[in-house]
Amino acid sequence: MTITSSQDLLPAELTMGTVMLKVGDMKLMGDYYQRALGLDVVAEQDGGLYFGRLGKPLVHLAPAAGLQIPGRGEAGLFHTALLFEDQPSLAATVASAAQYEPHAFVGSADHLVSEAFYFTDPRATASNSTTTSP
Repeated sequence: MTITSSQDLLPAELTMGTVMLKVGDMKLMGDYYQRALGLDVVAEQDGGLYFGRLGKPLVHLAPAAGLQIPGRGEAGLFHTALLFEDQPSLAATVASAAQYEPHAFVGSADHLVSEAFYFTDPRATASNSTTTSP
């Protein structure tokens, strides 16, 4: 049996910050995060866009001209997860993402503490997971 001390616990007020992703095609990727995943542009800075919900930035797309996209099987893949308040919000985003690009859906999973739906982005270099707590 492992005993955990209070020193091993993260502070209750700890939260994740905005995820920054470098993208070569701001228009294409911005359209995806806005139309497929239903995020709003909450700020613009230095050519980049901040996408989020309810005014809170979640994803920062930073322009990276000439970005080299790794080939299949090469490092460079990332995974983002968006937490939704409830199942209807999650379902609306899953439906939106599926309509945006029907072939982008790559799977789903019930993790017992969350439900996840996976989609590849337009460059097929990333998986986005939309999740909700039960």
